[in-house]
Amino acid sequence: MNYPNSTHSFSLLYKILVCFLLSVLMIVATSDANAQGRKLRKADKAFSLFQFEKAIKGYTKVLNKRPDNIKALGKLADVYRITGDYENALRWYAEVVSQPGHTAIQKFYYAQMLRTAQQYDEAKKYYLEYAKADSTDPRGKRLADGIDLIPKWIADSSKFIIREFPHNSPVSDFSPTFFKNDSAIVFPSARGTGKIDNLWSGSPFLDIFISVQTDTGFTTPVPLEGHVNKEYHEGPVAFDSTYTVMYFTRNNYIKKKKKSKEGIMKLKVFRAEFVDGKWTNIFDLPFNSDEYSVGHPTLSHDGRYLFFASDMPHDDARGGQDLYYVRIKDDGFSPPVNLGKDVNTKGDEVFPFMHKNGTLFFASDSYEGFGGLDIYSATKTDGEWGNVTNVGYPVNSHRDDFGLIYNEDIINGFFSSNRPGGSGDDDIYAFDKKSKVVLLGKVIDKKTREPIPDALVRLMQVPAEFIDSATTDNKGKFIFDLPLKQDFIVTSEKYGWFLISPKEISTHQPDKDTIEMVLEMQRISVGEVIKLENIYYDFDKYDIRPDAAKELDRFVDFMKKYPGMVVELRSHTDSRGSDTYNMWLSQKRAESAVSYIVSKGINKSLIKAKGFGESVPVNHCVNNVPCTEEEHQLNRRTEFVVVKQPEGLKVKSSVDK
Repeated sequence: MNYPNSTHSFSLLYKILVCFLLSVLMIVATSDANAQGRKLRKADKAFSLFQFEKAIKGYTKVLNKRPDNIKALGKLADVYRITGDYENALRWYAEVVSQPGHTAIQKFYYAQMLRTAQQYDEAKKYYLEYAKADSTDPRGKRLADGIDLIPKWIADSSKFIIREFPHNSPVSDFSPTFFKNDSAIVFPSARGTGKIDNLWSGSPFLDIFISVQTDTGFTTPVPLEGHVNKEYHEGPVAFDSTYTVMYFTRNNYIKKKKKSKEGIMKLKVFRAEFVDGKWTNIFDLPFNSDEYSVGHPTLSHDGRYLFFASDMPHDDARGGQDLYYVRIKDDGFSPPVNLGKDVNTKGDEVFPFMHKNGTLFFASDSYEGFGGLDIYSATKTDGEWGNVTNVGYPVNSHRDDFGLIYNEDIINGFFSSNRPGGSGDDDIYAFDKKSKVVLLGKVIDKKTREPIPDALVRLMQVPAEFIDSATTDNKGKFIFDLPLKQDFIVTSEKYGWFLISPKEISTHQPDKDTIEMVLEMQRISVGEVIKLENIYYDFDKYDIRPDAAKELDRFVDFMKKYPGMVVELRSHTDSRGSDTYNMWLSQKRAESAVSYIVSKGINKSLIKAKGFGESVPVNHCVNNVPCTEEEHQLNRRTEFVVVKQPEGLKVKSSVDK
């Protein structure tokens, strides 16, 4: 009987055992992978249905088993970003970008979260990496460059005074609008006792509240009367100028809820009328849809245009939520018009507010700013919306700032923010612009550009009311605090000097907290040629116009301050016309000016008239040389030359110092 080789038998048995164990491990691994796949799919489904708490739990279970699962990492970071939990979003995006296989847009989102954490240098690094990875999206380079602007915005922070609205709640209060000529504000709040939003916030759904302004402040907010507030979200709102028509945001619900194909109740804009003390006759607008959201309405002052935010599919859509408008017609609404590429971005533009003066304010996460949503203004030029400008710090912060409204004078208003230190999730803040504008001025020598110390500067309110005076320091500088909504004239004087021209300024609609100006003066010395500004004549005439008389009156006052001074008044023309005619015309103009000055009490022996025609040009515009009207204007000038100094005034010219 033959027995098998023992060594061979052991080797065969070993191979059988190894194969068996490998098979078991593969079955276990496959089973585990299938289980992880099921968990990931469940989490993804919850994510797609905005069931964010459920999605977070699902992705966390996956990551407990597979910490390097790039899809679960990315989606978990996305959930926290979308729900505004920026601290956790920052943590998880940091994990995402440390893993191989992360995408370019995840670099961008990580930079966004770094910006909300005020880690600006690191944010700039990742913005630039995103810009390099996706050259088709201008946001990366734009936001990287915007990091460098933050110190300037913070330095300009003095123009706003901010205080928290006294009736904020521990939950969300945001996006107020004025009601009845600023006598009240109306805003959405989650302070109600209605149905709980379990999918998103865990707080009650939003209702619309009103708070009335009294002599002592705002009253405790109460729900808006009528049939507006239902069991789901309502707000923000907008009113027409009569306060009898209201447009407001609501979940897709009137008598029953309606969901999109994905099972989501989208947002819609509804219209209501104020009848017998209540809001009623509610209907949704024709450009709404069950499949996309429309919200955040605001009206133009004339009530002809309705602006809103939407993620609707549109030929001009840029991405995320864009801003649109429709025209309100007698028979309905025009099709939505996208505000265009100079306002909308690949990110989100939301919460528009149209001011009476035509300025559009809105929030965006994709322009230069501090982090999260920042508030911007935009204007319309030649039919196109653009000129997007950050409204600045401290209205904007490193968190979400949105829902700004200004009063009619653009002096005070409200906005919303989830910045630290508030009462709840989102809070309402009141703000005031400083009631003054600072004038920073300097008086200099027109020729040498050197400062003139000890010059007396006068501030006059138009037409001629004295307000204040100041003396320039050793650097020629002076400063005034200017009240708002007034017009001023600023002059300077110093013995032995002539002010070239007063300066006019206005604080009716200042776009900054400080105004800078330079006043130019010129020495009074024999042979010094000094140009009189704003001496204009009608074409081919030599009589004194009212605007020229104003400047000549100033020259009369100057002559009276220097008794015994002898001057020659000179008039010049441009090169157009014959030499002979121009000489005659300039002489007549000089004589006309002298006659006016003498009529105001100046001794005729102290002032002489001389016309030079076109013989002394200040530029290249001589005969047969093509020039612009502006270049010709430089030659059409009136000057004076000191022929004899008054007694006691012995000064050299500026250039002879």
